[in-house]
Amino acid sequence: MENLCESYDHFKTSMKEFLEKNPLTLYTFAAIGLGISTLKVCKSVRALYQYTLRPAKDLQTLYGNNWAVVTGATAGIGKGIAFELIRRGMNVLIIARDPQKLIVTKQELEQFCEKNGYENRKFDTLCFDFNTHYTPDKIKEFETLCKHIEKVSILVNNVGVGGYGKFGEMDDHKIHSLINVNITATTVVQKIFTPKLLNNGKSGIIFVGSCVNESPYPNLAVYSATKAFVLQFANSIAEEYKDKLDVTTIKTSDVKTNMNSGKLLFAIDPDQHARGALDKLGHDTESHGHYIHAYRYFLANSPISKHIVNYINQNRAKRATKTQ
Repeated sequence: MENLCESYDHFKTSMKEFLEKNPLTLYTFAAIGLGISTLKVCKSVRALYQYTLRPAKDLQTLYGNNWAVVTGATAGIGKGIAFELIRRGMNVLIIARDPQKLIVTKQELEQFCEKNGYENRKFDTLCFDFNTHYTPDKIKEFETLCKHIEKVSILVNNVGVGGYGKFGEMDDHKIHSLINVNITATTVVQKIFTPKLLNNGKSGIIFVGSCVNESPYPNLAVYSATKAFVLQFANSIAEEYKDKLDVTTIKTSDVKTNMNSGKLLFAIDPDQHARGALDKLGHDTESHGHYIHAYRYFLANSPISKHIVNYINQNRAKRATKTQ
């Protein structure tokens, strides 16, 4: 302890002598500190404006009131976005694999429009299983199914599947499903609808990504890697067609859906997520969508929080294993 005190006193004396001989160094350190603090304050103010104060763009004015296409739209995030698009004046085509759920969702949309005075809205459904073997013939089949929807203003590339567990212990079929739906299906959907979006003039695209692609996530190795693909794919398309397409990737955190069960900290419901996502379209290339998810990311971006996140993911993996 005595040696430690002596070392500290020596360091303190040395620093004092150094700063007395080099007074500009002190001002340099102070300027750097002030600059960093100012930058953080500016980022905080910008985030506050971006997530709570900035007005959303009028989708009809920006893109026209043609069709909006939403994949995986019979539950959770996709369904919430479909209903919010109706609220904002769009006609909606929902694509999903379960014919019974499509019927139920269409009935719910009809009731919603009747209740809220949206009788002039159009909506349609299309049944397609995105977890398929994408041969050229299969892609052509899907393209033919979508042929009747010509005037597309907005595409919400939402379809995806999740999966927890240690990589070496994951079921091979689950790994294939994650890659096939989250990467291949996302790419195929975009390939088919990009010409339609370009023909519309100015159009909008929302990719539903995830916050887990921003740092290593144990027990989510494959899922996080697929979402990293989505972000890179979306950003490349945004740059490639920046004059004609507004592209926004929503780096989603926990949403109360069939994919997430139980009580989740900072989880929001699909309607909240939908409003946050559509508010960012035409403004941001990347966003967390809702302010609660942005705040969660801010809190999680520290070494201590990362340990907590890893612990939560491990518990989710255990719960997922028990339910399989």
